[in-house]
Amino acid sequence: MTKAFQPPFFDHGMAMNTFFRTLAYCILGLPSLLMLQQGRPAFLVLYAVALFVVVAVHEGGHALAVRYFGWKVTLFAVFPIAYRTKTKRVEFWTLPSGDLGGMVTFSTGSRIRTPGQTAMLAAAGPLANFALAFVGLVLAYLFPRSGPVTGSIAVVSLFVGLGNLLPWQSRGGAKSDGAVLLSAVKKRRRAARFP
Repeated sequence: MTKAFQPPFFDHGMAMNTFFRTLAYCILGLPSLLMLQQGRPAFLVLYAVALFVVVAVHEGGHALAVRYFGWKVTLFAVFPIAYRTKTKRVEFWTLPSGDLGGMVTFSTGSRIRTPGQTAMLAAAGPLANFALAFVGLVLAYLFPRSGPVTGSIAVVSLFVGLGNLLPWQSRGGAKSDGAVLLSAVKKRRRAARFP
C-alpha cells in the first residue's frame, strides 16, 4: 500500500494560522492606513500598541490559567519584551521562530500536569482573545467615536484567537494552542476508556 503524497514544504495548519494572523493584522492595519492618509501618523503608534495588547491579552490568558493551577510563571513574553520571574528582569526578546507573538513558560514544581489541565491551559489564550473581542465590540457600540480602534482590536483579537485554535505543529516541534488542545482531549479520551 502506498502512502498519500504530501508536499514536503507545506504545512496546512501553519498556513491557515498564518492566513488568519495576516488577515487580522490587515484588518487592524486598515484604519491605520486611513488615518495616515488623513494626516494622522500617530495612529501607526496606536496600531503597534493595539497589536501588543491583543498578544498580551492572549498570553495573559495562559498566565492566568497557570496561576489558577497554583504553578509558577517563569517567563511572560510579548514581542519585543519579556519578563523573567526568577531574575525579575525585563529584557528585549524575540520568539525562536521569528514570529511577532508571545510566550508563557511555567514550572509545575513536583506536580503532574493532567490532560484536562493541559487542555485548559491551551484554551485559556484563545478564550482571552474572544473575551477581548467581545469587550471591543461592546465599546465600539457604546462609544461610536472609538469604533475604528476598539472595533479593529475586537476583530483582530477574534482572528488571533481563531488562528491559534487551528491545530498545527511547526518543523521545530512547536505546537499551536489548537494542537495542544486536540492532543490533550485525545489523551483524556484514551484515559477514560482504559481506567
